[in-house]
Amino acid sequence: MVFMGSSAHHQEWNITATWHRFEDTYQIAARKALRTMCQIYEKELSDTPLRYFPTWQRDYTLWMARMRALEGHRQQENDPTIVYLMAYLLTMDTGYDNLVWYHQQVIAQAEQAELRV
Repeated sequence: MVFMGSSAHHQEWNITATWHRFEDTYQIAARKALRTMCQIYEKELSDTPLRYFPTWQRDYTLWMARMRALEGHRQQENDPTIVYLMAYLLTMDTGYDNLVWYHQQVIAQAEQAELRV
């Protein structure tokens, strides 16, 4: 569990992560905490590269506008390092989400098989 105390401008919040190995659990907790922080503190992070960190809501209007700023010939981000780093991060994030989905499906299949046996 990661707990963040309240500040003058934001309420306290926490996240919880559980997994079967500590090495995976602390990485999941850190990822969840970063996602939450980037969404809560979006105004404070608006001038930093963290503004591109994946949020919980991918259909969020501001998030989609930020992603368009990284793409195509109308690209608004001048630093190519940030563009490529964010492309890599988003690819890794999508890969992680796919693995989590697959893992949940395998667990559900295993539980169903146990019930049948």
